[in-house]
Amino acid sequence: MAENLRRLGRDHLDLVNLRIVKRPGRDSIAERFGYLADLRDKGLIRHLGLSNVRPDHLAEAQVIAPVARGGTCWPLRAPATRNTWNRTSPPARCA
Repeated sequence: MAENLRRLGRDHLDLVNLRIVKRPGRDSIAERFGYLADLRDKGLIRHLGLSNVRPDHLAEAQVIAPVARGGTCWPLRAPATRNTWNRTSPPARCA
């Protein structure tokens, strides 16, 4: 982390998002989010966010540290045509 900050010419990152990727048998995000929370406590990260999360992931993370940004795993579907979004179909769900 220190090397990345040095290369960026920064002493901290404003926001770091933890992107959740489904891993069989390892559904908890506590260890990964806890590591980021430790870096936040040291002043290396200002805000923590989540991406591709389910409600249980968000609840688990909020026990560990404040979550500044959360992205659900229910994105809009791909465009039905080149310039329009298909907003009438139910959103796709991540596994």
